[in-house]
Amino acid sequence: ADGPVEAGDHALGAAALPVVSTAALAAAAARHADVTPEEDRTLRRACWAFACDVGLGLDVPQNTVAAAVQFCHRFFIVNSFRKHDPYVVSTACLFLACKVEETPRRLRDVLNCAWAVRYSDAPPLALDKAYWHLKEVMVSTEQLVLRALAFATRVEAPSRWILNLSRALDLDNGVVQVALALANDALASTLCL
Repeated sequence: ADGPVEAGDHALGAAALPVVSTAALAAAAARHADVTPEEDRTLRRACWAFACDVGLGLDVPQNTVAAAVQFCHRFFIVNSFRKHDPYVVSTACLFLACKVEETPRRLRDVLNCAWAVRYSDAPPLALDKAYWHLKEVMVSTEQLVLRALAFATRVEAPSRWILNLSRALDLDNGVVQVALALANDALASTLCL
């Protein structure tokens, strides 16, 4: 990691991912001067879209994808996009989120689905040396992600809050759908942190 993340208090305690302050986001941007703010937004949106597509292919719940995207954003707060392939990191974050959110998927399935999404015109992954190397890279990247997160992997999905509030306040279904869409769109940027 390139540096520590300054974080504010979080209602869920130390086991939860802390709220990331705007000062920490600004410090991260300064540390990663090799990536322009526009490139940063584009790469974060690409990670989000990729995780959504792979998550859809793996048939995992939206909460799992949301956790993966938050892990990915947090990883790139302390690490540079130039030093780590965003698609590899996004795949590792999705694999980790599957474990954390108790929707486990085999690493082979995650790799095959990520490969099919990233390289749609290429043949499926063969069980050769390249596959075993990719598997090792994925496990090593998952460990990097865990270290960047300081092993704090508990995520509160916004959809849970929205659905609970909608029931408590007896909100119209249209309002709930808009709120869920906005929460999902927020995952494309650091706004979700």
